[in-house]
Amino acid sequence: MKLMISKALASFLVLMMMLGALFVTFDTTEKASALYEGEEDASCLETYDSYWYFTTWRVLHQWWTPKHNQINEFWMFADSSGGGTFNLDIDQWLEPKTSIVDNQVGAATGQTYGWVGFDFPNKAVVANDFYWASITGSYPNRWWFHETNDCWEQGMTQGVSSYGTLNFYYEYDFLFYVYGQDAEEPPPDSDPPPADPPPADSPPAEDPGGVATGNDQPATTGETVASINPPTEIKAEDVPDDEGGALKITWKKSDSSSLSGYRIFRSDTEDGKLVRVASVKSSIVEYADSGLETGKTYFYVVRSYSSKGESKDSNKVSASPTDNLAPATPTNFKAEYDSVDKGINLTWTKNSELDLDGYVIKYGTEENNLDKTVDAKKDSEKHQLLDVNGSKTYYFSISAKDNHGNISSPANANVATPQEAGASWSDEIFTLPNYIGVGLIILLIATFVFLVIRRKKNLKLSSPPATPPSIPKAPTAKP
Repeated sequence: MKLMISKALASFLVLMMMLGALFVTFDTTEKASALYEGEEDASCLETYDSYWYFTTWRVLHQWWTPKHNQINEFWMFADSSGGGTFNLDIDQWLEPKTSIVDNQVGAATGQTYGWVGFDFPNKAVVANDFYWASITGSYPNRWWFHETNDCWEQGMTQGVSSYGTLNFYYEYDFLFYVYGQDAEEPPPDSDPPPADPPPADSPPAEDPGGVATGNDQPATTGETVASINPPTEIKAEDVPDDEGGALKITWKKSDSSSLSGYRIFRSDTEDGKLVRVASVKSSIVEYADSGLETGKTYFYVVRSYSSKGESKDSNKVSASPTDNLAPATPTNFKAEYDSVDKGINLTWTKNSELDLDGYVIKYGTEENNLDKTVDAKKDSEKHQLLDVNGSKTYYFSISAKDNHGNISSPANANVATPQEAGASWSDEIFTLPNYIGVGLIILLIATFVFLVIRRKKNLKLSSPPATPPSIPKAPTAKP
C-alpha cells in the first residue's frame, strides 16, 4: 500500500512539474545580462554520439561534483526543436539529500543542436560533494550525450537516464555546463570585484562550444602559445562505405605535455576563413566531420590546446566527400518460363535508394559465363527475354547501380526451358523467307526449261531435209 501511495505521489509531482512548465517562460533575451555569471564549475563537452528523448514519463539526470561553493547557471546541449519548456531540479545526492534548485524552467530555443540554459540566483553547495540534476521535457526534444563514461573517467561527471523513478541507466555522459563561484565578502566601503570572464571553452547560449557539428565557431578561440606544439601527420580522408557528406580527420598526438585536447577547424576554400567544428580530449586522435556537401573540397587544420592557450595551426589538409556506398542487392529475384510467349520472365523487388540509376542483368547458358548483358530502368521490376532456345538451362544475375557508379553485389537465378521454347524443324523450314526462296528457285527452273524447249523447237523448224533433192540432167545438145 505504501509503495502504491509513493508511486502515486511521484506521478503527481511529475505532473505538477509539467503543468508548471506550461505557464512559466524563460526569456534568454531579458536575462542575457545575467548569463555567464561566475566561472566554469563543471562541464562535459565531448563530441556527441547519441541522445535520450524526453517524454512524459522519462526523467534525465546528470551527476557532477562542484568545485565552488556556489552555483548559478546550468546548461544542457539539447535538441529543443519540439518547442515548449524544460524543468530542472538539483539535489545534493549524499545523505541527507537537500534540494538546491526546485522546478527551475528553461525555454526551448528551437535548435536541433543548441544550448538550453537555466539561470537562477546563487545557490550554496558543498565543493566536491555529489549533486544530482534532474530534467524533464516534452517529446520529441532530446538531450545529447557521448560515449560511455568519458567525463566520469576524468573524475568530473556521470549522466544517468531513468524511467520515472525506476530503472536507472548509469551509462551516459550528457553534454552540460555549470557556472559557479566561491562566495567572498567584498572589502568594506568598496565595490565588489568584477566577475571573472567565462573560460575560452564556455558555450554561449546559441553556440555549442565546439562540441557538435553544425554550430561552427570563429577560428580565434584562444591565445597562441609558442610552447604548445600542434599535432602532426594530419590527414583528411573520405569515410568509406557511406553515401558521402562526411570526412575523417586524423592526426598524431602533439609532443607537448598537459594538454586539454585538440580543436578541429575547417574552411571551404584553401585561403578561406577557418571555423572551429569540434573539440576533443587529448586522448582522441581522430574526428568524423559530417553534414558536408558531397563532391565539395574542404580544408582542415588542427590545434592543440591547454589552460594556457593553444598552438599554431597544423599543416593544412583537404579532401572531398564521395558517395562510395553501393546500392543494396535486389531482392526476390526470380526467373520463370513463359509458356505463352515462349520466353523467360525475370522479376524482382525494386530498390529504394534515392540515387538509384537502374539495373544490370547478365545471362547465359553457362553458369560461369554470363556473356550477354541487358539494362533495366530504375523503376522497373520485371524484364522479358524472348531469344531463348528449348531444352537449355539459362543462368541470370541482377545488380543495382547508382548515379555515382557504385554497383551492388548480384542476385542470382536460373531456369530450364522445355523443348517447345526452341524452334522445331518445321518452324525452321516453313517460314515466309523460305517460301519466297523456294518460289524463286521454281520460277528460275521453269524459265530455264521453257527456254530450252523453245530453243529445240526453233532448231527443228530450220533444219535441212533428210534427202537432198535430185539434180535434173542437163539437156542433150541436138546434132
